[in-house]
This record gives sequence, structure tokens and C-alpha cells, in this order.
Amino acid sequence: MPNTSTLNAFPPKSRDDWRALVDKALKGASFDTLVTTTHDDLEIQPIYARADTGVGPGVSIAGHTDMARQPVDATWDIRTLHVQSDPQIANAEIIDDLSGGANSICLQMQAPGQPGLEPTFDAMSAALSGAHLNMIHLGVLAGDQYIGAALAMMVLWDENDIKQGQRRGAVNADPLGHLARTGCLEDKLYDTLRTLAHFIATNHSDWPDVTLMLADGRPYHEAGASEAQELAAMLATFVSYLRLGDEDGIAPYKILSKIAVALAADSDVFLTMAKLRAARLLIARVAEACGAELFIPSVKIWVQTSERMMSTMDQHTNMLRTTAAATGAILGGADAVSVLPYDWPLGNAGHKAARLGRRMARNTQIILAEESHLGRVIDPAAGSWYVDNLTNDLASKAWDLFQELEAGHGIEEALRQGRIQDQIAKTADQRRKAIADGDAPMVGTSIFPASETDVPSALRYTPTTPEVTNGEEITPLDRLRLAEPYETASQPTPQLRTDG
Repeated sequence: MPNTSTLNAFPPKSRDDWRALVDKALKGASFDTLVTTTHDDLEIQPIYARADTGVGPGVSIAGHTDMARQPVDATWDIRTLHVQSDPQIANAEIIDDLSGGANSICLQMQAPGQPGLEPTFDAMSAALSGAHLNMIHLGVLAGDQYIGAALAMMVLWDENDIKQGQRRGAVNADPLGHLARTGCLEDKLYDTLRTLAHFIATNHSDWPDVTLMLADGRPYHEAGASEAQELAAMLATFVSYLRLGDEDGIAPYKILSKIAVALAADSDVFLTMAKLRAARLLIARVAEACGAELFIPSVKIWVQTSERMMSTMDQHTNMLRTTAAATGAILGGADAVSVLPYDWPLGNAGHKAARLGRRMARNTQIILAEESHLGRVIDPAAGSWYVDNLTNDLASKAWDLFQELEAGHGIEEALRQGRIQDQIAKTADQRRKAIADGDAPMVGTSIFPASETDVPSALRYTPTTPEVTNGEEITPLDRLRLAEPYETASQPTPQLRTDG
């Protein structure tokens, strides 16, 4: 029991008391110098209290009670992403990753505008030779070629005698995300979505531990989107796929467990935590509107460290950025985390440097799990009035943007008309300006730049050229890597990766 007599000896201080001391320390400077603003125009104050959240005692903004703060054996999947087109190189990387601690593999497959493995059984079987498929989560990113990839997964499990209860994986069908990223689909968008609806109707009851669709916010993030813009695009995609199931007579609660969510994490730990917690609030709101609130926990969130924050200059600094990003993702409650290797922007695969990068990426998560014990607490941000307030503000802003998308006939029309591309381009310009003005410097790039000798030669992942005859074509999102202007200005131009 605390010594209440000692506690009572210190009378509580009000915010006005604190503000008087702050004004004295500022010596006439404006208090606004302590207030920062996000790219969503959300103000971050220097201090918060419970009253700022509007939430009563014992409950966090994410809807957890105080029991959520108790230690648990919570874990997340350590997921590695593979974009190799050569099955043999992919196999060497996969076996190395699994031997080094990864327990989840995601294969990127070839599709219009996207490099990777051929979406065939032979290619996938060769890439996964020697992997214990009954012990890992297996996912694919196949753009609009997801049907061929899904069939290959099914045959692979059958050929290796993997029983139904042992099949853990994700088809990650996301034609809207693929269209946003690459600007093309092999078929018209309406036909593509009807094909997806048929795929859902045919397969939703099979593979109980396999998700079929992916509501992916990463294409928008990598184009420079704000946190709320990324969340709104993810949610609009999520709702669009829910509607597809509903149109074919599948109840929303049956679809919820078949849609996974993907988001990006950058080096701002608190914004990442708040973004993930806001994502769960938004998903919960949609699920409740569908009468499927009991199935909210079935929606899994996969988080990948941001590509846009990485640099080819002083590339080892990327390890600091990805460690911060992974920390935010884990503390925000991600179900799976992919840490990109520090040399990822160079695309230098298949040699010793790339192997070290993959090893460091795996070990980052292993250390966070086994030494930092980040998985031992559910919702560790609960009770942080700053994070709770930021979570609530982000969720509110994202919901408003989502409603704007819905009022304009959904994300499909927003992409076709270029509205969402234009909005995100404006935010991307703000990000570039913040770096150039010194408001958001990149160490080793925009400040303290690395010498030319710090940029190694690079191999290159070459994407397939988008070729569509009777398909859908739109203006794609403009991929953004914030360091590129500084790399090209002061460095020999490396062969940067251009994959999706």
C-alpha cells in the first residue's frame, strides 16, 4: 500500500500552475513553439492528462480495460518478404530466414508492373523446397494474379500432405491496392472485382486459417500519404471487399476473418502506435455497423517498415529507422511484422551484403521479443494520454476522410478520377519541404551526408512492364522515397529498386 500521508503532503497542481512555470521558462516566447503539427493538421501538445482524451478511469481509448495491461504470452509473426524472380535464389533466402528465426514467409509474385516469382506451382515449389510448410505462415502478393497463386498454394499444401488444420497463410487478393500502386489491371475494374467476389464466394468457407483478401494501406503510405490518409484508404478498401461478399450473399461476420489489413510503420514510434490502434478502432466501427462486433479480433494486421524513410546514403542508419518502426508496430499491436533489410532500397540481393541485411532485419525483431520483451504486454500505450489522444484524433480524421471517399462512390472512383492521387501528392510535397527546410531532417542524407564511398554498387529488381490491352489503366500513385533528391544531387546515381 502506498504511504498516503506522504502523498497527501504534496497538493495536486493544476494545468494553470504548470503553464505559469512554462511561460516563465519561455521568457516571452510563444507557447505555440512547444506545439507540433502532424501532416493531418493534428496538434501535438507538450503535455496531456486524462481529461484530454474524454475517457473515463479504467478504460483506454482502444476499448481495453485495465486487464489489458497485464503481462501475457503475446507474440507476433516475424514475416520476411521475398521478391526474387529466381526460385533458387528465393529458396536460399527463405531457408536462411526460417533457420534464423522467421516463422512467416510472403512471396511476391509476378503481375503487371510487379516483379517476383512466376505465380505457378513449379516456381513456388522450388522456392519453398525444404521449408516446413506445416510450421509456417505462407503468404503471397500476386496483384491481380492471385487466383493462379492461390491454386499453386493449394497444390503445394496437397503435395506436401499439409492437413487442413496446419494450413496457415494469406492469398492477399487486393486488386484495388495493385491498381493504385501500378496503375493497371489485366481486366476492367468492374470485371476484376466481380471475379474477386466469385473467388470469395467459392473459397470463404475453405482453409479456416487462411485469409483471402488484403486491405493494404502501404501503397498510399509509400506515395507519401499522411497517417489518416493511409488509414482512410485502407478502410475504404476493407469496406469495398466486405461489400463484394455481401453482394454474393456472404454474411459480413464470415468475411471479416478472411480480410487481413496491411499498414506501414515509420520511425515515429508514437505515430505508428497511434495509427495501429486507430486502425483497430476504425475496423471495429465498421464491424459493429455490420452487426459483426464479436468477430473484430479475427482481423489481423500486418505491418511492414516503411520504404519511403530509407536511404541509400549512410545506409546503416536505416537499421535505426527500422528498429524504431518495428518497435512502434509491436507496441501498437501488430499481428505480423516485416522489417526490411537496411540495404533494401538498393535491391542488392543474392550476395553477402544482402544476407547480412536480412539477418539484421530478423535479429531486430528477435531482440525486441526475447530481450526487450515487447510482446509481454497487450496495448502498452493504454494510459498514455498522449497516445490515447493521438489515437482518437487519428481515428476521427481518418473516419472523416473515409466518409468523403464513400460519398464519392468509394475508393474505386477516387482512384479512377485521380482524386486520391492528387491529395496524397500534396502531402508528399509537404514531406519533401519539411526535409528541405530542416524541420524533419534525415541523418546521413539531408544533414551530415555520407561520403560517396558509402554508396555501394547495386543489382536491380526489374519489374515487368505493365501491358494491358482491354484492362483498366489509371494514373498510379507516385512512389516516394524521401532521400532520393539528396542521393541524386550528391552521389553517383545507384540502380535503385523499382519493384512494386
